[in-house]
Parts: sequence; C-alpha cells; structure tokens
Amino acid sequence: MRYCLPPQAHRDRPDPLNALSTTLPALYATIAPIFFVVAAGFAVRKGGVLTADGFRTLAAYVATVAAPAMVFHAIATSAPGALGQPGYLAGYTLGSMGAFVLCYAGLRWATHTRGPVLAFGALGGSFGNSLMVGYPLAVLLYGEAASIALALTLLVEVAVVLPMALTLADVGRPRAPGERHPAAVNALAIARNPLFGAMVLGALVAWGELRLPQPVDDGLALLARTVAPVGLFVIGGLIVGYTAAGDGRRQAIVVPGKLLVHPVAVCLALLAFGVTDPALIGPALCFAASPIFGAYAAISQRYGIARESAAVMIATTVCAAATLPLVLWLIGAALTTP
Repeated sequence: MRYCLPPQAHRDRPDPLNALSTTLPALYATIAPIFFVVAAGFAVRKGGVLTADGFRTLAAYVATVAAPAMVFHAIATSAPGALGQPGYLAGYTLGSMGAFVLCYAGLRWATHTRGPVLAFGALGGSFGNSLMVGYPLAVLLYGEAASIALALTLLVEVAVVLPMALTLADVGRPRAPGERHPAAVNALAIARNPLFGAMVLGALVAWGELRLPQPVDDGLALLARTVAPVGLFVIGGLIVGYTAAGDGRRQAIVVPGKLLVHPVAVCLALLAFGVTDPALIGPALCFAASPIFGAYAAISQRYGIARESAAVMIATTVCAAATLPLVLWLIGAALTTP
C-alpha cells in the first residue's frame, strides 16, 4: 500500500495531507518555537522569577484543568464517527508495546537490572510527552485536526502503557495484609485520572450528538489553547536542578529507544492496521517521536529512582531538539517513496 504526502503549501494554514513532505530545514524551523518556550521556562526558573513550587502549580493546572478541558472539548465537538478509530488504537498500542518490550529486553541484557528500574526504563522508551511536546508540534503541522489523534493516543498511554509499567514495577514488592493487588490499584488510578474522565464525558456528549452552550464551548476552547504554551514553559522550569548525567548503559538503550525506535514502531504498526490517513498518522508520529513525558521522574520517586529517571528524561528532551524533525522528515520521505 502506498502512502503519499504531497509537498507542503502554506505553513500558516496546516494541511493534514502534506505536513511531513517538506524540507528538513523547514521542519527544524517549525519545531524551533517549541524549544524556545522550553528554554524560556528554564531561564525564568533559573533567574528566580518563579520558584519550583510555582512551576509545580502550573504543571498541576495543565494536568488537571487545561488538558482535561482540551481533551473533552476536542472529543465532544467532533463527529461521532471521528472517534471510531480501532485501527489507530490497535496500531498505537502495538507500536508502543513493541518499543516497551524492546527497551525492556535491551535493558535486561545490558544492565542486568530488575524491578522498578527495568520497568521505568521500558516505560521511558514507550511513553512520549504527547501532551506538552508532541501536541504543540502536531498543531503547528496539522492544526486542530491533531486533537482527536491526541485523545486516542492519551487513551493508549494512560489506560495501557503506564498501568502495565507500574504493575511490573510493583511485582515482587511485599504487600501488607488486605492491600490491593498492584493491577487493581493502577486500574483505580486510571478511573480517577481527570484525562480519562474527560475522554469518557466527551465521548458521551459526541455520541449523544449534544451541543455545548456557546459560552461553555468558547470557554473550553480558551482553556485548551493554554495547554501547549504553559506545558512547554513548565517543562523548562521543572528540569532546572537535574542533570542529564546518569547510567550510560541505561541511557544508551532508553534514549534511542524513545526517540527512534518508538516512532518507527508506531508508524509500522499503524500501517499494518490500515491507518493511512495523514491526519492521524502524522500527529501519531509527532507524539511517538517526542521525549519522555514530563511526570516521569515524579512518578518514579515512590520507587526511589527519581534522579536516575530525571537524567534519562532530560537526555531525551535535549536530544529531541535534534532528532524530532529528523525522524519526522526521514519517515515522511520513506512513506512518500514510490
């Protein structure tokens, strides 16, 4: 099956049919504003204008208010048929699981580690910063068409990839009498996640063909527009104080696994499930090629490996400035080859 993306015409009016078939310098120019905002957050935190607590508050705003509002609005205002993408869900799940397993096996062979270190290493190689890095880039390339793909991707990441990694990390940990199994605990955490609730409510509104009142619709749209700039700004502020120096063997597996293997695996899996719509596969590549998600180090803190996790997270964030446009350009070139 040939998948063709014709040349890009207007950068200010993203066309979902042609965003990847552009020159490599143009893709670097497109991604530059994203890392400029990240650098601005870093500079503001480093200069003492905002404290770590201030950035954590902004991060909480994105995670619990703006992002759920954006996901709900994107789903609720879409056509019901836009949500029926079993091929996308299956393909992104398979691609992410493939990257997870490869990272897991590579780390087991290279570092001989077990438990949380191994589970979080594999998680780092298969869970991208779709919300705060991938989505802003996808919007620049594809416009609001990226919102549905983001909602579907978050469903895979929140409901499949993260619970699996956390369950693996908890396997073998002694449990107190009456304590729930880790799988049950993680399933309950998913149900309580604001993003998951926003997806469910948005789907009910869309499938019920309900129309949001205009003030509500406009208000949600305003909140949704804050996700990208505030999220990127937060990333820059939160990485202050951490260093990319860490276990070289772990980084040698996880960094290329996240930035190279994951997008390639997702692309191949989507194509295998017949997903050839550029409005879906293009944003999916932006999400999969993005660095490790921002809460990675914070979540790993309960296992005592926050500093090691932060090191690999920063390494992928720094390297993504160079690899993200290159990976998108190479995959786009491969897909347009007759």
